[in-house]
Amino acid sequence: MVEQEMEDRPDLVSVGSCVLVSLLHRMDLYTLNLGDSRAVLATYDEGSDMKGFGRLKAIQLTDSHTVDNELERSRVLSDHPEDPTVIAGGKVKGKLKVTQAMGVGYLKKKNLNDALMGILRVRNLISPPYISTEPSLSVHRISKSDHFVIVGSDGLFDFFSNDEAVKLVHFYIMSNPNGDPAKFLLEQLVGRAADCAGFSMEELMNIPAGRRRKYHDDVTVMVIILGINQRTSKASTWV
Repeated sequence: MVEQEMEDRPDLVSVGSCVLVSLLHRMDLYTLNLGDSRAVLATYDEGSDMKGFGRLKAIQLTDSHTVDNELERSRVLSDHPEDPTVIAGGKVKGKLKVTQAMGVGYLKKKNLNDALMGILRVRNLISPPYISTEPSLSVHRISKSDHFVIVGSDGLFDFFSNDEAVKLVHFYIMSNPNGDPAKFLLEQLVGRAADCAGFSMEELMNIPAGRRRKYHDDVTVMVIILGINQRTSKASTWV
């Protein structure tokens, strides 16, 4: 589709997306990941009475496909031994931190890169493709110690570590068992983004779409409650 339309829409060659799919089938949780979104499991240590904060821990179920991940960085370098500029400025070909994604055709095919103009075009596209579409798959067997799973895009984890996100959701669920933990987590993120920028939340939310990306990325988050109270909540904010 991109190749068919790039003459009229050359910008399409640079458009891309990370993908994270979670499937809960009976007692198995499957996660299929491409990029830097995360699925984080909140589970209790063995012997916990499931009432205290201290024994709840965060386990990341997905791999991070970025150059910050040493395994991914090594894979990209070994896949392109003849290219001394495969990673430049902490990014693949100086353009992207992610190493796996859908789209971004200009880093996958020379003719798509040639459709870009001026400084947008990648120089020395020696051995494409540089971005992979081979996802990581994990399978986790749900146990009675597992409490919930946070599925979130990278914008969430720009502001919260895995442990912080788990503690916030756990606090909210304990205080509001019938509430919306995904919406609460998103509200906490916007609040932190506003604090970092020196704004109130209202001031940040009043910044026009597009310009607000200076302060936080698009965020989508889902919280999957496990056990006898199984349910799912979802919240998103786009900038």
